[in-house]
Amino acid sequence: MQGHVTLRQVAARLGVGPWRVRYAYHAGHVPEPPRLGRARRYGPDDVTRLERYFAGRRAKGVFPVAEVDGTAYRVWVNRKGYPCVTLPARGGRRPHLLHRVVYERHHGPVPPGWEVHHRDGDRANYSPGNLEAMERGAHREHHRRARSTTRR
Repeated sequence: MQGHVTLRQVAARLGVGPWRVRYAYHAGHVPEPPRLGRARRYGPDDVTRLERYFAGRRAKGVFPVAEVDGTAYRVWVNRKGYPCVTLPARGGRRPHLLHRVVYERHHGPVPPGWEVHHRDGDRANYSPGNLEAMERGAHREHHRRARSTTRR
């Protein structure tokens, strides 16, 4: 049949993984395409519905990127609000706190029992001049004092 495409062709056209296309109809967000033989075949109407569905779910704007050792990595924010990057480590990939990575690249390794402190208090500001290493106890005491003065 002319005009029908496979799941992989639809996913490539939309720039998403095949599992996301399958999820869209399994979850009931778009109607399930008909089967022709053993595989599902997406007609022009199915592709248009999927384009509309995924257009509303794409991230707005450009993702922030950090350059580490000459390679650009996508920056994401963890649950505590710290920027992170996923770097290759031990034969796989592992998330790293971006401020620690930047500190270690510019100032050397963080000693055991020490933490990296943001001088201006802004977690999103990971410039080397804004970061300093502090002993864990002193760092926690610093933030405890800061919280007690701001709550009153």
